[in-house]
Amino acid sequence: MRLVEHIRSADVAVGNLEMLFHDFEGYPAAVSGGTHLRGEPALLEDLKWAGFRLVSLANNHVGDYGIAGMLAHLAHVGASGLVHAGLGRHLGAARAPALWDSAVGRVALISCTASFPAGTQAGPDRADVRGRPGVNPLRLRTVYHVDDAGMAAARALKVQFEGGDEEPGGGEIVVAGKRFRRSEEPGLVKEADARDCAEILASVRAARGAADWVVFAMHAHASERGHRHRPAECLRCFSRDVIDAGADMVVGHGPHVLRGIEIHRGRPIFHSLGNFFYQVEGVDRFPGEVYEDAGLGPEATPEDVRARWRESGRSRFASDPRWADSVLAMPEFQRGTLDRIVLLPVLLERAEGSRWRGAPRLATGADAARILGRLVELSAAFGTEIRVLGGQGIVV
Repeated sequence: MRLVEHIRSADVAVGNLEMLFHDFEGYPAAVSGGTHLRGEPALLEDLKWAGFRLVSLANNHVGDYGIAGMLAHLAHVGASGLVHAGLGRHLGAARAPALWDSAVGRVALISCTASFPAGTQAGPDRADVRGRPGVNPLRLRTVYHVDDAGMAAARALKVQFEGGDEEPGGGEIVVAGKRFRRSEEPGLVKEADARDCAEILASVRAARGAADWVVFAMHAHASERGHRHRPAECLRCFSRDVIDAGADMVVGHGPHVLRGIEIHRGRPIFHSLGNFFYQVEGVDRFPGEVYEDAGLGPEATPEDVRARWRESGRSRFASDPRWADSVLAMPEFQRGTLDRIVLLPVLLERAEGSRWRGAPRLATGADAARILGRLVELSAAFGTEIRVLGGQGIVV
């Protein structure tokens, strides 16, 4: 209850809603965002009870039950009264900011995702053909940076399998959809789509002109190679561009673990605050393919699926304790200027068999020290200093 009191005390409480709320109006997608999610629509009232008023909907799970499930989710969230952004009936609606008049002024929320299954991104609306419902996409592509020997090998593969023998301008070769670029520093590099960046930043600028506060939410899994706790450089650069375009803060989520806090031009970038609720093991129904993939027959139950996941190590929440570490971030502004950020350490219940498994509570003692210590370390890489006082983190 103490955690809920902190949320309710905020002038504005924003969260990432990565659960689908529907009554199985749609059909399970052949490719889900990781597992097919579904929650009782009535639970949306619990989010409002806890104090949340704005939610971001752009993430990799909104297409788990196809377009019909997407639209049902959108309808249930809308009917609840929660202000939402990032999912729409066409691209323009998904890109658009959502507005809410709070006690401290009008708040705009923009939500996008850089992680999503193909086909779940929204499509543009036209006079002759309707746009496709979906998420506000920030498409990323992988570019393989290679040396001269790597480029020679890529060229040889292209000649052998595609018959091409010319290297495109700019020192790049595309083989079977993979892009290779000559570089002095070999490695895998993620790049954000230029059109998506331009359109999303235009939405941020429009929100800046229409609202007193602009919150930008970005769902993204991409990380530095081998470092899940560090965002891909393209995400960090885009987050700074979002601040430059007028956002008051960037709230990142998606990797399921903590990432550092960056301050850019006096505005916070939360690269990831971890999980707040993680109750995937409580999903009450799964499509037939899930049972088949788990090697289970038609007589199996959802609990059999979850047991098989735990046995195989697929349940990352059960096997990786870092997924239970989280932070409630409370930035405080004075006359439009960031004054400080209070960071409350949060721990998700991990006990096997507990009915509260995956639910959050304020962390204390050694748990709080570990969570805040990790965030101090991760944020130092961005030049951000966090002071730990009385079991809380403070960014001044």
